[in-house]
Amino acid sequence: MVLGLILTLPLAAQLPVEGLDNQKKIKVVSQCDNLETICFPGELMDVIFRLIPVNQMNWKDYQSVEVAYVVRDLHENIVSQGTAASVNAGNGLRWVRFDPKIPDASRGWFDIKLYVIGKTNSDRHWLGQGNVTAAILPPLQARVENPYVGVSMPNGGGAGSYLSAANVLALKRLGVGQIRVFLRWYKIQPHEDQPPDWRLMDRIVNVAQQSNINVLPAVVGTPDWAVDPTAMADRGQGKRGGLAPLHTMRPDSQKFAAFLKLLVNRYKDRIDEWSIWNEPNALSSLNQRSVKDYAMIVRTAYAAIKQADPNATLAMAGLSGVKPDYLSQLTRLDASSSIEVVCVHPYRYPDAIPESDFPKIGVGYGRQNLLKDFADLKQVMSRMPDTVSGKAIRPIWVTEGGYNTLPGFPPKLHQAVPIKTQAQLLVRTMALANVGGVSRYYWWRLFDTYGANMGILGNQAVGHQPKPAYVALAVFERMAGDMHNATHQQFGDVHVIQYTSRNEPMTLAWTTVEQRQVKLLTDKTYILMDMMGMRLNVSDGNLKLTPSPVYVAGHVTIKP
Repeated sequence: MVLGLILTLPLAAQLPVEGLDNQKKIKVVSQCDNLETICFPGELMDVIFRLIPVNQMNWKDYQSVEVAYVVRDLHENIVSQGTAASVNAGNGLRWVRFDPKIPDASRGWFDIKLYVIGKTNSDRHWLGQGNVTAAILPPLQARVENPYVGVSMPNGGGAGSYLSAANVLALKRLGVGQIRVFLRWYKIQPHEDQPPDWRLMDRIVNVAQQSNINVLPAVVGTPDWAVDPTAMADRGQGKRGGLAPLHTMRPDSQKFAAFLKLLVNRYKDRIDEWSIWNEPNALSSLNQRSVKDYAMIVRTAYAAIKQADPNATLAMAGLSGVKPDYLSQLTRLDASSSIEVVCVHPYRYPDAIPESDFPKIGVGYGRQNLLKDFADLKQVMSRMPDTVSGKAIRPIWVTEGGYNTLPGFPPKLHQAVPIKTQAQLLVRTMALANVGGVSRYYWWRLFDTYGANMGILGNQAVGHQPKPAYVALAVFERMAGDMHNATHQQFGDVHVIQYTSRNEPMTLAWTTVEQRQVKLLTDKTYILMDMMGMRLNVSDGNLKLTPSPVYVAGHVTIKP
């Protein structure tokens, strides 16, 4: 197990602009992308800012320009500070490029703030400030045979958000070996008289193969020409009013089967798992949320995919929320035998933390705690008939799950949480889901979009800079990459999960209140690490827990 070292950090320091008013005479714009600011220990971090005058500001009004930086970790501790030189680039622009000198022993997420100060004969003037975020990750571990951790990359939300040679490094440094992508039939083949346009999918699959990353495509969306004419009589309202979009209508079975055979035959040497549709219990995905329509879709898909590749695995669409009743309805419609993997999206309202029940919230979105949700799901699954291929036991995958950090995002289900809370909930939700029986978890999503910040990296406008959740997922992969045999103990507000990963005994612990002290008992060697990858020390076996989970590698017992 490769871990960081303990580091003592100063709690506070005077800002370089203490007592000065920010005159906002310049824009301080980061020119970094995550290639420069996501590092392993010992690598050079290259931070670049552009200083742009505004409001007719003139650099000549100042005798000199001072540039200072301050680096803070997730807990607001200052880990580094200093000055950097600015270079005149002409046309009134200046550039700043520097190494923030984060200590070698540091691991985690960091906020790097740059302050620009102009000096005159008698005074100092705060001209502006900017920031960039950075990550120092623990070194990669050996790839596991049955990985638990994945990421959803839905090929949407702005240029650069799909997997490409330009952004795959951020995924590889996470250590994640599997992604889920949307394969939109209605965009790949919008016209019946034209062949499918595979170019984007080819690019994604080729980059993934070169990077040893497995791809789970979710086939979604009906082209206008492929809508089943008999479905039109039941066309209801769409999510935003008006008639349901045609791509949410049930496809003609023969046309759908023909497309799936083309698709699977093209990629079966590189892809052997397929997911059919997305959130069929949501108006945005399927007309009137029709279970009957989805039953027809999944039966058609099973027959077509197995004909093209008998060894392929067929996963159902991830359901919005944990919805056992939907599975029951599919069973009654004789469709569950065509499902080899059950998939759900256990989104929860932000206040409905995964450890607790919230009776006033909708079923499957936080009314009961996450472990109860999965217990109910498994009870329904136990009554499902064997698959057509004779499999009696189906795995459960979470193909989406996450939290938004952008204030003002309209859906009540996705109201914003702070970026630190997003990281905490990522670890706790994924760990509890594994206890509940989930064998694979694709976090939603890799990148923020311009309308919702559910990613673990920022959007293109900020160079896909890392958020704390990016580091939390990287550390989770190192410490729980093939998490299994997980058990859960609860002592009031304290939660303890013991599990095995990479053939080592592991423990994960946290509290849902601000702070709680527990006893860490063992007579063996162990390693203690926080969710950002920093090594911790324990005095006299007294361990302070917070909502940020801590990992213990080794045989230990945690008691109140």
